[in-house]
Amino acid sequence: MIYWSLIATLPVMSIAILSYLEPASAVVWAALFLAEPGDVWSWIGVALVVGAGITAGTQSTQSGGPA
Repeated sequence: MIYWSLIATLPVMSIAILSYLEPASAVVWAALFLAEPGDVWSWIGVALVVGAGITAGTQSTQSGGPA
């Protein structure tokens, strides 16, 4: 429900960047609420996804596009 309300208000580029974070957030939520530590590769994946999202968001704002 939150996702669909964000689609109505945010630019498409921002929604695309946020959708990249869904798998990474699953690892974080599992660690926080289910006490599943995750392996090293999961956390490396989270770091890569978050880094890519930051890079994409930074590049789109520097080029004058929506963030």
